[in-house]
Amino acid sequence: MLKKKVITILLTVIVFLSAAVLGISTVYRVKDVNVRAQTISQDAEMETTALRKKLKTAYYKQSIFFTDDQITKEILKEFPYLRLISFERAYPDLLVVRVAEDAEVFATAISETEEGYYILNAEGTVLGQRENYINRAETDVGGKNILLSGKDKGEVLSGQACMEKLFPFCQKLSSLLGDKIRANVLSVETIAPTTQDKDAYFCLQMHEGVRIYLFEPTSNIDEKLQKAIEKYFSLSDGEKMTGRIAVMENASGLTVDYSGVDSFQPSEDE
Repeated sequence: MLKKKVITILLTVIVFLSAAVLGISTVYRVKDVNVRAQTISQDAEMETTALRKKLKTAYYKQSIFFTDDQITKEILKEFPYLRLISFERAYPDLLVVRVAEDAEVFATAISETEEGYYILNAEGTVLGQRENYINRAETDVGGKNILLSGKDKGEVLSGQACMEKLFPFCQKLSSLLGDKIRANVLSVETIAPTTQDKDAYFCLQMHEGVRIYLFEPTSNIDEKLQKAIEKYFSLSDGEKMTGRIAVMENASGLTVDYSGVDSFQPSEDE
């Protein structure tokens, strides 16, 4: 008799635990995904809506205890402008995903034979490609991204050692100017008059009109850029409208020189 009671109690406990586990597993399943986005363009707002739909479909009815951000990261590959900030579980049945729009900063021609431009962020990561390089957050005012180019279009992202310095150079430029970079710089051009790396130089076309030349970009480029920007900000409004700033090395070190006349021969303006 005692044995039967023990078995009955055990079965009751098992049934109770099974029901409890079933109830928990039913309650703690993903029903929705909340995507909170920091956006700077209308395009990103639409992308955020599309992202939420994909995430909700992918996570729907998964146990919230075993969810992680791996699926989110895979889906975000379809949205190169959106960067994952955080992934959180809001029990019992909600996921909260925070993303931010990566700002466009630079652009470069796809090739000499193919029309259009690659659009890049401040680190040089390709965000997409378009037929123009107008910043997508400023399409109503026609604000452009900073054009990166070389002496020969189509060779912008390859070639001599100085090209390997281009994106680190642009990152340094971004750190110096911050969110004002597009307000100050129109384009950055790599000019290689010979096959010797020491003969190559960067040319920055500034908005006001003055150009900045940095010679031998494979040597001390951070210091050269720092001095060039300091010189640029020291100019009067009138001086910034014309001429050039030249930064180069000689036996005594770095020299920074401003002239109201640009005696160098940059490529034609866009």
